[in-house]
Amino acid sequence: MPPFLTFFTRCCRRPKLLARNLGTIRDQVGSVPVEQLLIVDRERRGLAWANERFHTHRELPRGEYVYPIDDDLWFDNLQFVKQVQLAADLNDHPDILLCRIIQRSPYWRSLPPSQVWDIAWEKGERPHRWVGAGTCVIVKTELWRPNTWRYYHGQGKDGWKTGGDWHFISNLLKLNVKVARVDTMGCTGDRGRGKVEPVSSNSWFEKATRGYHPTRIGDGVWRIEYA
Repeated sequence: MPPFLTFFTRCCRRPKLLARNLGTIRDQVGSVPVEQLLIVDRERRGLAWANERFHTHRELPRGEYVYPIDDDLWFDNLQFVKQVQLAADLNDHPDILLCRIIQRSPYWRSLPPSQVWDIAWEKGERPHRWVGAGTCVIVKTELWRPNTWRYYHGQGKDGWKTGGDWHFISNLLKLNVKVARVDTMGCTGDRGRGKVEPVSSNSWFEKATRGYHPTRIGDGVWRIEYA
Protein backbone atom coordinates (compact mmCIF):
# COMPACT_ATOMS: atom_id res chain seq x y z
CA MET A 1 0.00 0.00 0.00
CA PRO A 2 1.41 3.46 -0.90
CA PRO A 3 2.07 5.64 2.14
CA PHE A 4 -0.53 8.21 3.11
CA LEU A 5 2.10 10.70 4.27
CA THR A 6 5.72 11.46 3.40
CA PHE A 7 7.71 13.27 6.07
CA PHE A 8 10.48 15.22 4.28
CA THR A 9 13.28 16.04 6.70
CA ARG A 10 16.33 18.28 6.32
CA CYS A 11 19.18 16.95 8.50
CA CYS A 12 22.49 18.46 9.53
CA ARG A 13 24.91 17.36 12.26
CA ARG A 14 22.36 16.88 15.05
CA PRO A 15 22.17 13.13 15.75
CA LYS A 16 20.45 13.39 19.15
CA LEU A 17 17.72 15.63 17.76
CA LEU A 18 17.36 13.44 14.68
CA ALA A 19 16.98 10.32 16.85
CA ARG A 20 14.20 12.04 18.81
CA ASN A 21 12.51 13.10 15.57
CA LEU A 22 12.59 9.55 14.18
CA GLY A 23 11.34 8.06 17.43
CA THR A 24 8.24 10.22 17.62
CA ILE A 25 7.34 9.40 14.03
CA ARG A 26 7.91 5.67 14.60
CA ASP A 27 5.70 5.83 17.71
CA GLN A 28 2.78 6.96 15.55
CA VAL A 29 2.96 4.01 13.20
CA GLY A 30 -0.21 2.01 13.19
CA SER A 31 -2.87 1.56 10.56
CA VAL A 32 -1.71 4.63 8.61
CA PRO A 33 1.31 3.91 6.36
CA VAL A 34 3.99 6.61 6.31
CA GLU A 35 7.51 7.09 5.00
CA GLN A 36 10.27 9.56 5.75
CA LEU A 37 12.76 11.09 3.32
CA LEU A 38 15.91 12.53 4.85
CA ILE A 39 18.11 15.14 3.16
CA VAL A 40 21.50 14.64 4.83
CA ASP A 41 23.92 17.59 4.89
CA ARG A 42 27.19 16.09 6.12
CA GLU A 43 29.32 19.01 4.93
CA ARG A 44 27.21 21.81 6.44
CA ARG A 45 26.40 23.26 3.04
CA GLY A 46 23.54 25.18 4.57
CA LEU A 47 19.86 25.91 4.25
CA ALA A 48 19.96 27.05 0.63
CA TRP A 49 21.50 23.72 -0.38
CA ALA A 50 18.93 21.77 1.64
CA ASN A 51 16.04 23.79 0.20
CA GLU A 52 17.26 23.16 -3.32
CA ARG A 53 17.29 19.42 -2.56
CA PHE A 54 13.52 19.63 -1.98
CA HIS A 55 13.27 20.59 -5.64
CA THR A 56 15.99 18.24 -6.91
CA HIS A 57 14.25 15.29 -5.23
CA ARG A 58 10.67 16.46 -5.78
CA GLU A 59 9.69 13.21 -7.54
CA LEU A 60 10.76 10.95 -4.65
CA PRO A 61 7.82 11.32 -2.22
CA ARG A 62 5.38 8.43 -2.66
CA GLY A 63 2.79 9.59 -0.14
CA GLU A 64 -0.49 11.22 -1.00
CA TYR A 65 0.69 14.19 1.09
CA VAL A 66 4.08 15.69 1.95
CA TYR A 67 4.87 17.18 5.35
CA PRO A 68 8.22 19.02 5.67
CA ILE A 69 9.66 18.60 9.17
CA ASP A 70 13.27 19.30 10.15
CA ASP A 71 15.47 17.12 12.33
CA ASP A 72 15.17 19.43 15.36
CA LEU A 73 11.39 18.98 15.55
CA TRP A 74 9.43 16.20 17.20
CA PHE A 75 5.88 15.16 18.11
CA ASP A 76 4.38 15.38 21.57
CA ASN A 77 1.06 14.62 19.91
CA LEU A 78 1.41 10.98 18.90
CA GLN A 79 -2.07 10.97 17.30
CA PHE A 80 -1.04 13.51 14.68
CA VAL A 81 -0.87 11.19 11.66
CA LYS A 82 -4.28 9.66 12.41
CA GLN A 83 -5.77 13.12 12.93
CA VAL A 84 -4.39 14.33 9.60
CA GLN A 85 -5.81 11.32 7.80
CA LEU A 86 -9.20 11.86 9.46
CA ALA A 87 -9.20 15.54 8.40
CA ALA A 88 -8.28 14.53 4.86
CA ASP A 89 -11.13 11.99 4.73
CA LEU A 90 -13.68 14.44 6.17
CA ASN A 91 -12.72 17.12 3.61
CA ASP A 92 -12.53 14.95 0.48
CA HIS A 93 -8.74 14.98 0.48
CA PRO A 94 -8.02 18.67 -0.15
CA ASP A 95 -4.91 20.05 -1.82
CA ILE A 96 -3.57 21.55 1.42
CA LEU A 97 -4.15 20.78 5.09
CA LEU A 98 -3.15 23.41 7.64
CA CYS A 99 -2.34 22.71 11.27
CA ARG A 100 -0.71 24.51 14.17
CA ILE A 101 2.60 23.77 15.88
CA ILE A 102 4.24 24.50 19.22
CA GLN A 103 7.44 26.53 19.36
CA ARG A 104 9.20 26.44 22.74
CA SER A 105 11.86 29.10 22.27
CA PRO A 106 12.63 31.96 22.60
CA TYR A 107 9.33 31.53 24.49
CA TRP A 108 6.43 29.06 24.41
CA ARG A 109 3.85 29.86 21.76
CA SER A 110 1.63 28.24 19.19
CA LEU A 111 2.01 29.04 15.51
CA PRO A 112 -0.12 30.52 14.15
CA PRO A 113 -1.27 32.20 17.39
CA SER A 114 -4.85 31.39 18.41
CA GLN A 115 -6.25 34.79 17.44
CA VAL A 116 -4.61 34.66 13.99
CA TRP A 117 -5.74 31.08 13.42
CA ASP A 118 -9.34 31.95 14.23
CA ILE A 119 -9.36 35.09 12.07
CA ALA A 120 -7.88 33.17 9.15
CA TRP A 121 -10.92 30.88 9.08
CA GLU A 122 -13.67 33.35 9.98
CA LYS A 123 -16.91 33.09 8.01
CA GLY A 124 -15.82 29.66 6.87
CA GLU A 125 -13.25 31.04 4.46
CA ARG A 126 -9.76 29.68 4.02
CA PRO A 127 -6.59 31.73 4.66
CA HIS A 128 -5.21 33.67 1.69
CA ARG A 129 -2.01 34.76 3.46
CA TRP A 130 0.18 32.97 5.94
CA VAL A 131 1.85 33.85 9.24
CA GLY A 132 2.62 30.35 10.51
CA ALA A 133 5.64 28.09 10.01
CA GLY A 134 6.66 25.73 7.24
CA THR A 135 5.65 22.78 9.37
CA CYS A 136 2.06 24.01 9.60
CA VAL A 137 1.42 22.90 6.03
CA ILE A 138 0.68 19.43 4.64
CA VAL A 139 0.60 19.47 0.84
CA LYS A 140 -0.75 17.06 -1.77
CA THR A 141 2.25 15.52 -3.52
CA GLU A 142 0.94 16.55 -6.93
CA LEU A 143 0.96 20.17 -5.73
CA TRP A 144 4.30 19.84 -3.91
CA ARG A 145 6.29 18.74 -6.96
CA PRO A 146 5.76 21.69 -9.33
CA ASN A 147 6.15 24.29 -6.56
CA THR A 148 9.26 23.19 -4.65
CA TRP A 149 11.45 25.57 -6.63
CA ARG A 150 10.00 28.34 -4.49
CA TYR A 151 11.82 26.89 -1.48
CA TYR A 152 15.23 27.74 -2.87
CA HIS A 153 14.16 30.74 -4.94
CA GLY A 154 13.25 32.15 -1.54
CA GLN A 155 12.92 35.69 -0.32
CA GLY A 156 14.01 37.82 2.60
CA LYS A 157 16.68 40.29 3.57
CA ASP A 158 19.55 37.96 2.71
CA GLY A 159 18.14 36.54 -0.51
CA TRP A 160 17.44 32.83 -0.76
CA LYS A 161 19.10 31.85 2.52
CA THR A 162 15.94 32.42 4.57
CA GLY A 163 12.24 32.58 3.98
CA GLY A 164 11.99 29.65 1.58
CA ASP A 165 9.11 28.05 3.46
CA TRP A 166 7.19 31.32 3.71
CA HIS A 167 7.69 31.94 -0.01
CA PHE A 168 6.53 28.41 -0.84
CA ILE A 169 3.39 28.52 1.33
CA SER A 170 2.37 32.08 0.50
CA ASN A 171 2.39 31.33 -3.19
CA LEU A 172 0.44 28.09 -2.74
CA LEU A 173 -2.34 29.98 -0.97
CA LYS A 174 -2.66 32.31 -3.97
CA LEU A 175 -3.60 29.36 -6.16
CA ASN A 176 -7.11 28.10 -6.78
CA VAL A 177 -6.74 25.14 -4.43
CA LYS A 178 -8.88 23.48 -1.79
CA VAL A 179 -7.62 24.09 1.75
CA ALA A 180 -8.84 22.51 5.00
CA ARG A 181 -7.79 22.73 8.63
CA VAL A 182 -6.59 20.07 11.02
CA ASP A 183 -7.73 21.13 14.48
CA THR A 184 -4.77 19.68 16.31
CA MET A 185 -1.20 20.55 17.20
CA GLY A 186 1.46 19.20 14.88
CA CYS A 187 5.11 19.07 15.80
CA THR A 188 6.96 20.72 18.65
CA GLY A 189 10.31 22.43 18.40
CA ASP A 190 12.89 24.99 19.40
CA ARG A 191 14.41 27.49 17.01
CA GLY A 192 17.57 25.61 16.07
CA ARG A 193 18.90 28.10 13.52
CA GLY A 194 21.25 25.45 12.15
CA LYS A 195 23.10 24.84 15.42
CA VAL A 196 24.94 21.52 15.36
CA GLU A 197 25.98 19.01 18.02
CA PRO A 198 29.56 17.93 18.75
CA VAL A 199 30.21 14.55 17.16
CA SER A 200 33.24 12.27 17.18
CA SER A 201 32.95 11.07 13.59
CA ASN A 202 31.10 11.69 10.34
CA SER A 203 29.03 8.55 10.92
CA TRP A 204 26.56 10.51 13.06
CA PHE A 205 23.73 9.84 10.59
CA GLU A 206 24.28 6.08 10.61
CA LYS A 207 24.29 6.05 14.42
CA ALA A 208 21.13 8.15 14.70
CA THR A 209 19.23 5.95 12.24
CA ARG A 210 20.43 2.58 13.54
CA GLY A 211 17.49 0.20 13.64
CA TYR A 212 15.46 2.17 11.10
CA HIS A 213 17.16 0.63 8.04
CA PRO A 214 17.30 3.74 5.81
CA THR A 215 17.84 3.18 2.09
CA ARG A 216 19.87 5.60 0.02
CA ILE A 217 17.76 6.64 -2.97
CA GLY A 218 19.63 9.66 -4.32
CA ASP A 219 22.44 12.13 -3.80
CA GLY A 220 22.31 12.91 -0.08
CA VAL A 221 18.77 11.57 0.38
CA TRP A 222 17.57 8.48 2.25
CA ARG A 223 14.21 6.79 2.75
CA ILE A 224 12.80 5.12 5.87
CA GLU A 225 9.65 3.03 5.55
CA TYR A 226 7.64 2.69 8.74
CA ALA A 227 5.83 -0.64 8.86
